[in-house]
Amino acid sequence: MAKPKHPGFFACPHCGAKVRRDAASCRACGSDAETGWSGEEPWDADGGYAEDDDFDYDDYVRQEFPDEEPRRLTPWQWTAAAVVVLLVIALLLMW
Repeated sequence: MAKPKHPGFFACPHCGAKVRRDAASCRACGSDAETGWSGEEPWDADGGYAEDDDFDYDDYVRQEFPDEEPRRLTPWQWTAAAVVVLLVIALLLMW
């Protein structure tokens, strides 16, 4: 019979620290049953987090940073990058 990986521990739902199953709170961040974790286990059997299939990271970033536009390279930056790449190729061919 295989021994469980982390029989007496689970990952804290807030910070991911290893917490004893009988602990009153997380030693790393202080979360407890009143502030976040409950009797239902949000983690998987291997001690990690259970996946949330509905989570959309791009949507989360748009909501958290509404004024941030994705950074795009200017034509000048593209030209400079192309020149650098061509110089590197030329140096490699000359060697």
